[in-house]
Amino acid sequence: MQTAFFAGAFTCTRISNLLGAQRRIVLMVNFLVQAALIVLAASLATGAVTISDNDGSSEWVLHNPRMLISIGPLAFQSGMTIATSRLLGFGTEIPVTVYTSTYAALAADPKLFHLRGNKPRDRRIAAIICVFAGAFVATWAEKRSAGIIVTFWMSAGIKLILVAAIASVFPRKLSE
Repeated sequence: MQTAFFAGAFTCTRISNLLGAQRRIVLMVNFLVQAALIVLAASLATGAVTISDNDGSSEWVLHNPRMLISIGPLAFQSGMTIATSRLLGFGTEIPVTVYTSTYAALAADPKLFHLRGNKPRDRRIAAIICVFAGAFVATWAEKRSAGIIVTFWMSAGIKLILVAAIASVFPRKLSE
């Protein structure tokens, strides 16, 4: 799956740079492709072909080779997410894969306790809150026997909400 992750980051970076990574339409298409890849993974996980022997426990996911098919599109999408964060200039401020880096950057911030004028700190705090909220919601869904499939579909929905937000709020070019 490292190959799919690398391919996602490589492809996203090259195409976005070619078309103008800061353009709203490029960003919208980028997030639409990411949402489509999550929908593909969710569909594979939901379909009867992929999940024919679910016994109701969460451990079956790790032991079902058919479930692992969903990891490829998710890995490609994750590579795209990291490439997008770097293209938008947030790659070093808010790492989207290793959140311990975000915690360390927050702890090392010399203006951590300044009440105003510290956007990087504010974004890091928001990222940490969002990760914790996502973890709690995913855990809740898993405990309610909704399972990983619901988490996939929620992730796709969040990406589509981001597309709508980009379309309605962002300027045509982000540097404007």
